[in-house]
Amino acid sequence: TADSLFLNLIDQCHRRGIRVIIDGVFNHTGRAFWAFQDLLKHQQDSPYKDWYTVLSWDDPKTPENEFDYAGWAGVKDLPEIREDENGLLEGPRRHIKAVVHRWMDPNGDGDPSDGIDGWRLDVAEKVSIHFWKDFYRWVKEVNPEGYITGELWWEDWGKNKMYNAAPWFEGAFDAVMNYRFARAVKKFVIDQKDQIPASAFADSLRAQYRDYEWSNLLVCQNLMGSHDVDRVASQVVNPDRWYDHDANPMQNPAYDPRKPNAEEYRRLRLISGLQMTLPGAPMIYYGDEAGMWGGDDPDPRKPMVWPELEYQPEKNHPLGRPRDPDPVTFDRELFEWHRRLIALRKAHPALSLGAVDFFLTDDENRVLGYRRYLDGQDLFVVVNNSAETVSLHLNLEAYVSGDVRLTNLLDDRPFQGPGASLPVQCEPYEILVLKVQP
Repeated sequence: TADSLFLNLIDQCHRRGIRVIIDGVFNHTGRAFWAFQDLLKHQQDSPYKDWYTVLSWDDPKTPENEFDYAGWAGVKDLPEIREDENGLLEGPRRHIKAVVHRWMDPNGDGDPSDGIDGWRLDVAEKVSIHFWKDFYRWVKEVNPEGYITGELWWEDWGKNKMYNAAPWFEGAFDAVMNYRFARAVKKFVIDQKDQIPASAFADSLRAQYRDYEWSNLLVCQNLMGSHDVDRVASQVVNPDRWYDHDANPMQNPAYDPRKPNAEEYRRLRLISGLQMTLPGAPMIYYGDEAGMWGGDDPDPRKPMVWPELEYQPEKNHPLGRPRDPDPVTFDRELFEWHRRLIALRKAHPALSLGAVDFFLTDDENRVLGYRRYLDGQDLFVVVNNSAETVSLHLNLEAYVSGDVRLTNLLDDRPFQGPGASLPVQCEPYEILVLKVQP
């Protein structure tokens, strides 16, 4: 059965040191869901009549079907689960609690090691926070280390206003998909005419660090792409828009569906470097590490590009316009860059657990510097967010003394004093991760 296949997948992942979180969709169901099917068939006699927001019942005395119900965002294929002032009603609540136990402790022996490791909760703001606090308790009772992250982003999409997730960190979620991070990075690295300077980027991150408890911030998913937005590669090709707005040619005829060029791929490398070195849990959407590109739905849901397969060039424009064909290949160089960053992050706990201090914001040269530090380990990150090579003197006198030697951990390049003010050269769109050598 599908259940046993999935349980085997969990086991195989755990054997390889991979943790598994699954998507929990508890705001709505599909029409094929068994409770909704029973409701369709039995109407007011269904034991599930209170599970959904029914707007009108079918009158069996008429040839028409008057049955109507609320669908999420008006979509009738997604019947919305009913709530009251305390959140989901008792019937759906009992079912969801059983779902938690089913997947977190499949054999019910009290040992969660054979179950999933956490949840990503869909359209989390549409479900009462009162319910999420109960959900949080159920998860932690089964596995205190179970991870809960909420899809929480647009408070007002039309006004480009994102949620402050702090209230959900008071006993509801461990983390959120950190779209505030994505928007800040877009404004700093991707946008050109609307680009914010290094100081404003640092300020936007500091604001988030003030809003969230540090323990929550460190496990928030620092993402750039997902199944709900255009690929980060295509975000770079199409700058100067609000994040998640005008994100494909159907919504925005000026949107360019082409493959990124060499300079744009350098900016992609810089973006992944920020994801791996700033506070938070880097989330890489499948295929971004392989250089996949494309606008918003349906393009971000294309099949994965694999290195061992050959693909036809992409040559059709969604609006039927002329277009040069783009070769579709697995980008081995970008993939290896991600592997190097991940290995660096795993080798240096300061990057995953350490505090942060922005020590350099050079708006004229578009250079940013920040220190990640933990238990006596200091790493100095320097970001050149410009198309020009930048030479600067890095003043670290506040942190180290004497003649200082630094090594860039990403390519072993050395930098040396005298003293704690060092000449450093940073290539276009380069990120340096510098460590003091004894």
